[in-house]
Amino acid sequence: MKRNLKEKFPVSRIHLDITGKCNFFCKHCHMADFYNHEKTYKDLIRILNELKRNKIKRIALSGGEPFLRKDIFEIIKKCPKEISILTNASLINKSILNKLKLIEKKDNKIITFRISLDGLAAHDIVRSYDHRSILKKIELVRSYEFITVVNTTMSPFLKKKELIRLLDKLEKINVDQWNIDIPFYEGNFKRNKLKIELNFVLKEFESLIKIYLKKDFRIRLDIVGLFCSERIKNGQGFYMCDLKDHPCKYQLHSATINPEGSIQLCPSLHLSFGNIKEGLLNYRKKKKWKEFMKLRRNDFIECNKCKYIFICGGGCRANAFSFSGDISGKDIISCKLMEYLDKKIIKLYPKKIQNQFKKYTSIKRQSI
Repeated sequence: MKRNLKEKFPVSRIHLDITGKCNFFCKHCHMADFYNHEKTYKDLIRILNELKRNKIKRIALSGGEPFLRKDIFEIIKKCPKEISILTNASLINKSILNKLKLIEKKDNKIITFRISLDGLAAHDIVRSYDHRSILKKIELVRSYEFITVVNTTMSPFLKKKELIRLLDKLEKINVDQWNIDIPFYEGNFKRNKLKIELNFVLKEFESLIKIYLKKDFRIRLDIVGLFCSERIKNGQGFYMCDLKDHPCKYQLHSATINPEGSIQLCPSLHLSFGNIKEGLLNYRKKKKWKEFMKLRRNDFIECNKCKYIFICGGGCRANAFSFSGDISGKDIISCKLMEYLDKKIIKLYPKKIQNQFKKYTSIKRQSI
């Protein structure tokens, strides 16, 4: 099959790690290899000017912990209009929020907080910081009417029904969105030889989804590979993946600049395609990127035999790469998620979406 390598995915959003330094040393941190790296203010301004020249409108500031930088407010002023700040929230206070609210109004910015909270007691263990303090910080952020998203990464320390208790607390605080993900086999998670008991995690996800669908929760809930409340509520259900598409199609409008200046597709795929010193888009001219762009979902021979291929699309390339070192490898996490979705979760959904799932999983797969 002839492949079209013409650029069809202009970059519109950037994930920028403004520091690798952090005041925590989380047991599961996939960025732990970058703790000693930090860009200078001059380098960051050069990058932000490059983004402006390329008309980038959305940016996520991450690290490390962004609020460790004393020049954080000057950096934010130079950012595109839509800004997400990924933070552990430990350093947030009224003074910081007052300054950010002033920037938001004066410079016509939209600032979203994406705050890490990895459970209740589990958070205390994995981050060595009291979850109750973070809940108070989240409540403080919401009191300033910033868009607030909580990101939870599962860990081996999670206890039964901990997610359900956390859901109630986040709903009361009036958080806008809650994202739950499974850790990548990188950095400290790999170094500390941590393991996720996936069967336990999946059962906890099932219990959480049951409670969420039973009650009328306002908060938006996204659980990796299993549940998106907005698509469930509006009856859309699942995307149907086109097997002729690139497996990372959703991310192809994005780029990540890590603390060393290397350019990756996304924060989770630790595969460098170039360096920001060469310009924002120069990496797209390189052989490594062009070879990566040749990937198609129907290249994954084993996946093409699977009945879930039109729903999972072959899974996540970051997971495949972190477990096997092969960008075309098998995403074993997605396989488990799909099996559990079929056996336990799909029956919880409205009949319309159940029928959609049945239809997508009954399509005749490509013969190999």
